[in-house]
Amino acid sequence: MEDEQDKTISQEIPSVEWRSFAPGELVDNKYQIVSLIGRGGMGSVYRVHQLFLGKDFALKALDLQQRSEASSRRFNLEARAAAQLQHPNLVGVHGFGLLEDEQPYLIMDLVEGSTLADILKERDTLPIDFVVSLAIQLCFGLAYAHAKGVVHRDIKPGNIMLLHADKQPCEGMVKIVDFGIAKLTQSEDGEIQSLTRTGEIFGSPVYMSPEQCKGAGVDRRSDIYSLGCVLYECLTGTPPFLGETAMSTMLKRLSEEPLSLKQATLGREFPDVLEHIIRKMLSVDPDERYQDLGAVARDFMSLQKPEIGLPVKEVKESRTEKKDLKVSHKAILALATIAFFVSATALFDRVFLYPRFFAPSKVKKRIDVVGSENPFAVSDQDIGSAPKRRRPPSPNEEATLLVKAPNPLSSKSDIPQVLVETVPSGKTTVLKFPDDFGLLHIDHRRYLASGKVIVPPDSKITYRLNDIAASNEHTLKNLTGLKFHRIDFNNFKQITDHYIKILEKIPFLEQVGLDSTSVTSLEPLYKSKTITYLEVAQTRVPSSEILKIERLKNLRFISFGPVPDAYRVFDALDHSKSINNVIYKGIRKPDDTRGFGLTNRDIESLGKLTNLRHITVDSSPNFNDANLQKLLALQNLNSLKVVDCGLTGRCIPTLAKFKKLRELSLTTEGWSEEDIRTLSKKYFFDRHKSHQEERAENRSGVEAVRKFISN
Repeated sequence: MEDEQDKTISQEIPSVEWRSFAPGELVDNKYQIVSLIGRGGMGSVYRVHQLFLGKDFALKALDLQQRSEASSRRFNLEARAAAQLQHPNLVGVHGFGLLEDEQPYLIMDLVEGSTLADILKERDTLPIDFVVSLAIQLCFGLAYAHAKGVVHRDIKPGNIMLLHADKQPCEGMVKIVDFGIAKLTQSEDGEIQSLTRTGEIFGSPVYMSPEQCKGAGVDRRSDIYSLGCVLYECLTGTPPFLGETAMSTMLKRLSEEPLSLKQATLGREFPDVLEHIIRKMLSVDPDERYQDLGAVARDFMSLQKPEIGLPVKEVKESRTEKKDLKVSHKAILALATIAFFVSATALFDRVFLYPRFFAPSKVKKRIDVVGSENPFAVSDQDIGSAPKRRRPPSPNEEATLLVKAPNPLSSKSDIPQVLVETVPSGKTTVLKFPDDFGLLHIDHRRYLASGKVIVPPDSKITYRLNDIAASNEHTLKNLTGLKFHRIDFNNFKQITDHYIKILEKIPFLEQVGLDSTSVTSLEPLYKSKTITYLEVAQTRVPSSEILKIERLKNLRFISFGPVPDAYRVFDALDHSKSINNVIYKGIRKPDDTRGFGLTNRDIESLGKLTNLRHITVDSSPNFNDANLQKLLALQNLNSLKVVDCGLTGRCIPTLAKFKKLRELSLTTEGWSEEDIRTLSKKYFFDRHKSHQEERAENRSGVEAVRKFISN
C-alpha cells in the first residue's frame, strides 16, 4: 500500500484548497508572515519575521493538497538532510516542525538576490571567467553536500541564487537552494529506498541526468550531469537538449550527443579545456563522467589559475575504456586498417570515379533577366542544384533573376516568409521556411530554420545560413524587419557583394560573419548604427573598405586580412575603448600561397591597442620573437593564437611577461620538446598544426587510395 501511495503522489487531484498564510498572520506563535516569496512543486515559501530574535527568515510549508503519509515522511527527511548542511554556498536550515493542522514547515536562511534563471533571461550568455568562478562555487557547495550523504537531484538555474549578479562569484555569494527533493544516500533502515524505489522521477526535464530520465537510481554523478547542463546554458544561451515536450527532451538526452560549445554558439571560440570539462560532465554513462565534484572544481580552477593547472595532455585524454573490455593491439590495428581503406575507397569513389562515370548528365538552364530581350544561358549546372551565373551582375544592375529550372529558389513560395498568426494568447510572429535553411538562435533557444518557428516579441535572432540559404540571394528578402543579433555567412563562397546588399535594410544587426566569402565591398555596413562584430578574414575586402565603416571605433571584434596595409586599420582603432579581439589572417585559404603577412609597421600599430584581450595572427612570417616584444604594452592580453609565423622557443621569456596570458595556441615546427613542455605547464597550451602539415595530411589520404588501387 505504501508503494502504491508513493506512485500516485504526483497524480493526486487536490481535494482541499491550498492552505495559505496572509501577511501579518502568526505561525507557530513565533513567526509573523511578511509576504509570499513563491510556490514550488511541494511547498510554498514565505518571508517571515522571527519575533523573539527580531530577524527575518524564509519559511517553507508543505502544501496541504500535496500532503500524504509518504510526502510528510519525505518532507521530514528533507529537513533532516538540509539541517546537516552548513556551508557558505548552501542555504542554511535553522529548524522545522508541525503546525496545529500537522502541516510541516521548515525555517531557512532568507536569501535576497537574483536566481540564475532570472539572470539568463536578461542576458544571452555569461562571460567565460564569470561562469568558471560560478562553477567553482557551485562545485564547493555540492561537494560538501555529497560528503554529508546528500544528493540534490534538481540542480537548475532556478535553484541557484546570486547575491550580487553584477559581481564575480566568490565564496558566500552563490547559494544553492531547495533541497526539497534531496536524497540521503545513507539512511537508517532503508527509509529513503522505500520512498524512491517506486520509480518516481524527480527533477526538471531540461536538466535531468539520463539515469533520472529512465527512473533509475541516482547518486552524486547525477548532480554533476545537471550542473553540466546549467553551465552549458550559461556559456551558450541554451540548454544542451531542448525538445517540444518534456518527454522529447528526455529522449534527446538518451539518444543524442550534445553539440560542442563552439557548435552551439555558431563558431564562438572556447578554451579546449573548458570544452573537455563540459563534455565529460555531460557523458551519458555515469562511469564516464567525473566521479566527484572535487575533480570538477580542480579542473575549473586550472582555467582560473593556469600556473597551477593541469597539463593539456591530461585534460584532453580520451575517455578511459571500461576495465572489462580487453582488445589486443593486433585487433585494434586490423580494425583501424580496415576503417582507413573503407574511408579511402569512399573518398576515391567520390572524388574520381563518381564524377567521371556515374554522375548525372549536365543540362543547360536558362536564366531570363526580367525586362531584357537578351536572355543568356548558364551551362554545366546539375539539375536541382543552386543556380549560378556565368557572369556576376554589375554593381548598378538592379535586375531580378528568374530561374526557369526544376526547384526554383527565387519564387515567393521558396524563400522564408514572416507571418502573423493568431494563437490563444493573441497574435504572434512566425517564420515559415520552405526547406532546411540553416540554424536559428532565438533568445536562449536553438531551432532548425525549417518549417514554422515562433518568434516571441522583441526577440533577438542569430541566424547561421546553410548551403541552400547561401545559394539563394533572396533568402533574407522578407526578414528585414526582424531584430538580428547576428547573421553568419562564414565559409560560403556563394555570398557576394550583390547578396549582402540586403543588409542595408536590416537596422538592428549587431554581428556579421563574412569570413571566407566572395565579398569585396562593405557598403551595406558603412552607416550601420549597431554593428559590433565584423568578420571579413580570408576575403578580398581591402583596408579602405573597413575604414569606411562609421562605427569602426565601436567594434569589439574584428577579423580581416590578407591586406598589404593592416596598419591603417590598427591606426584607426587606436584609442578605441571597445575593441578587445583582433584576428588577422595573412592567407586567403589553406592551399593558397599568396597573401600578405603582418609587417613590422603593422605590428607596431597593433601594439597600441592596449585593450585587446585576444589576438590571432595567421600566416605572418614577420611575426617573430623580436616583434612579439612590440606587443608587451598589451597587458590585458589573456589569449594568443599564432599560426605559421616566426616564433621560436626563444620567445618563452617574452611570453612570461604577459601577466594575464592564459591561453596559448602555436604552431611549433622546430621547437624542442622541452620548450613545449614548459608551455604546457604554464598555459592552456594547444599545439596547432601548420598549414603545410594540414595540406600534407589531405594529400596523404588521396595518395593512399591511389597506392591501394594500383596494388
